[in-house]
Amino acid sequence: MNYWMQSAFRTRCTAVGYLSRMITEYYVKLRGGKESPTTCFSGVPAGVSFREFNAFINHLA
Repeated sequence: MNYWMQSAFRTRCTAVGYLSRMITEYYVKLRGGKESPTTCFSGVPAGVSFREFNAFINHLA
């Protein structure tokens, strides 16, 4: 990966991290300051329905 690609990747990751933090803070504020645990799910197939996604994550638990 060249310098420009690395720089663009870091910039994107920083922006995604910032946006994620802003969204989290927004929902904490909506809940009156209460945090909500979140879990990152990797390997979720693209294009699954909500029902299929629920079945997927319930199978992991």
